Amino acid sequence: MRFVLTAYVKGDDLPSLEIDITHLGERYLGSLAGAPAASCVDVYPVDAKKVDELGQNLNDILDPQFYDYFVEAEQE
Repeated sequence: MRFVLTAYVKGDDLPSLEIDITHLGERYLGSLAGAPAASCVDVYPVDAKKVDELGQNLNDILDPQFYDYFVEAEQE
C-alpha cells in the first residue's frame, strides 16, 4: 500500500501537489485517515491541525489557508 498527500488549491478540482508519505508509517497514516492504515482504500481529508503536524513530520511548510489536503491510499 502506498500513501500520498495530495494538495488542492481551495475551490479547485485539480491537484496542485502530490507527495509520497508512505515512509511516515502505518500507525501515523492511520491516525491521519481516522482508520487503520491497512484498511484504508479511499481518500481522506486532513484537518488543519493535522496539516500543521504533518508539515513538521515532512520538514515542509504546508498552507491549510490556501490548500485543502487529502491522504490517498493507493494499491501498488
